[in-house]
Amino acid sequence: MLVPIISIISLAGVARAGAQTAASAIATQFSLTTSTSLPFPTATLASSDAVNFIQDISNGWSLSKGVIQNNPNNTAFVDDPFPDSPTPGLNPSNTTGPVLQVTYPAGSLHDYGGIQLYSLWNTTDGSAFNSMLLSYEVAFDSDFDWVKGGKLPGLRGGPEIDGCAGGVEPNGTDCFSSRLMWRTNAAGEVYGYIPTPNGLCSESDIICNSDYGISIDRGSYSFAAGKWNRLTLLIQMNNPPDVANGNVMLFYNDVQAISEQNLQFRSGDDVNIGGLYLSTFFGGSDSSWATPSTVNSYFRNFEMWGSTAASNFSGNAVTGAAHMNIAAPALTGSAILYYPLPSKSLPADLQIALLPSSATTTELQKHCATLALQPRERLRHDDGAVPAAAEARVKRGGADAFHVRVRALGGARGWGVVRTEEGGCPWRLYRVRISRGHDKLVILPRRDLSCYLADMPDGALLSSLLLPGTHETMAFHGWPISQCQSAQQPSSQPDPLLHQLQSGIRLLDLRLSIVDDRLMCFHGPVPQRTPFTSILATLYAFLSPSGPGAKETIVVSIKQEDTASPLFTKLVQGEIAASEGGDNLWYTESNRIPTLGEVRGRWYAIPSFLSIPEKLDVAMSFLLPPGSSHGQYTSSAPIPAPGSSSLAITFFSAASIPLALPPTIARGFGWPQWGLGVVGVNERLGARLLTVFSGPPSELKEVGKSRFFRRRKETAPEKQPLREQQREEPRLRGWAFMDFVEDRTGREIVPLLVECNFRQ
Repeated sequence: MLVPIISIISLAGVARAGAQTAASAIATQFSLTTSTSLPFPTATLASSDAVNFIQDISNGWSLSKGVIQNNPNNTAFVDDPFPDSPTPGLNPSNTTGPVLQVTYPAGSLHDYGGIQLYSLWNTTDGSAFNSMLLSYEVAFDSDFDWVKGGKLPGLRGGPEIDGCAGGVEPNGTDCFSSRLMWRTNAAGEVYGYIPTPNGLCSESDIICNSDYGISIDRGSYSFAAGKWNRLTLLIQMNNPPDVANGNVMLFYNDVQAISEQNLQFRSGDDVNIGGLYLSTFFGGSDSSWATPSTVNSYFRNFEMWGSTAASNFSGNAVTGAAHMNIAAPALTGSAILYYPLPSKSLPADLQIALLPSSATTTELQKHCATLALQPRERLRHDDGAVPAAAEARVKRGGADAFHVRVRALGGARGWGVVRTEEGGCPWRLYRVRISRGHDKLVILPRRDLSCYLADMPDGALLSSLLLPGTHETMAFHGWPISQCQSAQQPSSQPDPLLHQLQSGIRLLDLRLSIVDDRLMCFHGPVPQRTPFTSILATLYAFLSPSGPGAKETIVVSIKQEDTASPLFTKLVQGEIAASEGGDNLWYTESNRIPTLGEVRGRWYAIPSFLSIPEKLDVAMSFLLPPGSSHGQYTSSAPIPAPGSSSLAITFFSAASIPLALPPTIARGFGWPQWGLGVVGVNERLGARLLTVFSGPPSELKEVGKSRFFRRRKETAPEKQPLREQQREEPRLRGWAFMDFVEDRTGREIVPLLVECNFRQ
């Protein structure tokens, strides 16, 4: 978004990038001279007494309609659950008294969990606020499951006190609201019900929804569970009726995270800022957003500063509708066209235009022989009318189409990679057979496999991610009994382990034996010709501050392959200490599952694995969340139900002498298309993953270029009528070990496993 020079000058005095600024200093900077705070009781109060305290007009909460609007019994004032949590931000806050506890019962969402109230702040002279700063602190239970997202307190205003929420959209003269939200894996954003003129929805940091509010800068900060988080929200109203010069700023722990100007909150003078909108719940409009267990959030130190002055930014004149609807894909004969229309001159049976960061699934008709993919800019337009300039606007993006000649799946394959004729395609394309005569095309963003964990939030537990790994990581020799991996790295990368890491592998399974007082890689009795010191050097090269994996982590299992010896542990510790990076590169608190932030740029050692079922159905079940219908397999093996803090580990590998050797299990053998052979585990895994991804036909989903938490665009659908009617696919998670990942099939599967981290 273009920001006027006067805006840049004004904001420069607020905070430098990464600098901390106290809320009171922000208030001074914007001349917010009036202030207030919400009083809290001096002793803990159970639910009924807490409701009485909040609703008692003499206590100063000054509720709209005099009552808590939704679920008053979900409140209580309790002792600080995290008394040892460091105070976030610059200034010490009040940490001596009770805090407000809000409960979200298991299975609750929207109006049935959390609470909602509107605390009006009235000036003494009856004037209205047009600028307001809200600051408060929030904490979440240590085992808080973020699910798909939920609302947090913000500001609201306007004469219509029941609008601008729950799908009731603003018209510019009735109301506005600007709450905060957590999203999947704790990504934060500002969530607003405001008009969207001047092509606001085409901005890269804005996600619009035709039925609900807009997301501003999703993923620009991340919440942390089990500790206090400080949030400071500034809203400056625009000058009505037709100047879009409104301002939103959000500070997380006193560091600026969001700054968005040129906004329109109103087109009439009756819409001002009324006060605190304490609205918090899971959701979301359907049960896929519901919390799986009863959890709590906690609030303290609600403070507000205000002014009657609106924004003084220059802004832009309002042009275009206050809110624009979003057009759905159109079926036009044999082709499916996603608006804006691809070029009419493209000679293709199927044409699709979508964002490079988008994913989609569509049917492949039998007669479809050619496909054209057109990268496009983010556009919004009215239902029922394709803009005449749509094609020209696509061309302005300067991106040429990518062409595909659709070929039939070969042999017994139930899926395969589809390649474009041109290089540099921003998507990965897969064809998957759903049933006889029924194929789908799955299009996924092409992610950088060398650094994809950089897009994950620091607060994510490693158990909440799906990490691809190699079973017997260094077993390149001893075919067919001992070899489990193939060293097929390019000539430009002679180190096969470094090539694995750059290709997305984040789990290593190391088997070591003692040879002349040194640790060497072995698989059983077969030497693998690599010393442990070389592995440590590779880990350092990848994870060091100057390496490609500086924000990644590697999980390492170390197992002694020869006869047990007390010297083994001593040698492991000694060689680690003597290696470049030394102990600083090694995260050793193995009594718990760490968060990603704790282990970025380090490797995490875990104990050796015990027996784990290795059949594919059982293995897939380990990766599915509890309650998933996809997990209904016939195996009698116990299937764990991993919560956010439990860990699923599985091996997509097996071996049994003499017939079921590692290459046979992973790759299959014979001619299964003729009934004379068996399809390998890797092939079956790819088919299973693509079945999960294939989703409803012709469904367009924004799954993020995922600065997941640098600037996470978690899910920005173009329109969701199909999606809202369909049950969400389960999000796979856990740690998955494979054999022969450098084979063709293995190279095609690893990106699919990585993509699971970017699904809801």
